[in-house]
Amino acid sequence: MRRAATKALPSQGYLRSRLDYDPETGVLTWKAREGKKFWNVKFVGTRAGSLPKNARYRSIDIEGATLLEHRVIWKLVTGDEPPEQIDHINLERWDNRWENLREADQSTNQMNVRARAASGLKGAHWCNTRKHWKSCIGINGKSVSLGRFDTAQQAHEAYVRAAAKYFGAYARAA
Repeated sequence: MRRAATKALPSQGYLRSRLDYDPETGVLTWKAREGKKFWNVKFVGTRAGSLPKNARYRSIDIEGATLLEHRVIWKLVTGDEPPEQIDHINLERWDNRWENLREADQSTNQMNVRARAASGLKGAHWCNTRKHWKSCIGINGKSVSLGRFDTAQQAHEAYVRAAAKYFGAYARAA
């Protein structure tokens, strides 16, 4: 499988001549092409792009280049080259509704991740050597301790407070 390109995209006008976008559903569909009867019969009105097996994001082939669908949508809607990264607010990488996309960089995109702790509560980790719960948060690539706690819930609550303070709109509690 080819890697999806993050290079400059075709112009907004070109993309609009080839694709329709529904911001409420996040779906791109193909438009008719002049002088392309077979294309028009087979593809017009069908969903553009795909989610290849083992792929992380939906992609679309345009003029021989495989492009990430959410980046194409960004250009279609704004007319600007997409930012370094685009965050899917609800964490569903296939959900390209406009309300679910926002500009991000590596740091802010990492703030919006699911809990990975065994406790199931974000920021709550069991310390087996000291027999207590602890909480920490990653800030600017460094782990910052938020303290030790009697319960996983207390550790999680400390994380939630810190995430709101440091991450603002990108904070995710679950």
